[in-house]
Amino acid sequence: MTKTTNGYRPEIRTTKVELNGDFTGVSFTVRTNPPMWVFEEMGSRDLTRMLTGFTKVVTAWEGVYDDDGKLLKEPNETTVRQLTRDLFNEMMTRATTAITELPPAS
Repeated sequence: MTKTTNGYRPEIRTTKVELNGDFTGVSFTVRTNPPMWVFEEMGSRDLTRMLTGFTKVVTAWEGVYDDDGKLLKEPNETTVRQLTRDLFNEMMTRATTAITELPPAS
């Protein structure tokens, strides 16, 4: 937490998640203290809103390719749409777990 003269400004905390099994070689960085509106987006049943929330918490990735074998350099609303459903689901599940399992900052 960063104290300011006018109140509170959050420090951005992240953790790295490494996948295994079919997704060995894929890793990504998750912001573990996103704003509450991001939780609302991620928990939505609307795919566009879910993708928006996902791009706010997954700040970087490695080992992610599109169907043509082209490396996807950074997560954004365009590149996330190139993920397979299976990879997206695994990353979303692991990102949510990373966010909810970390203890709050002291």
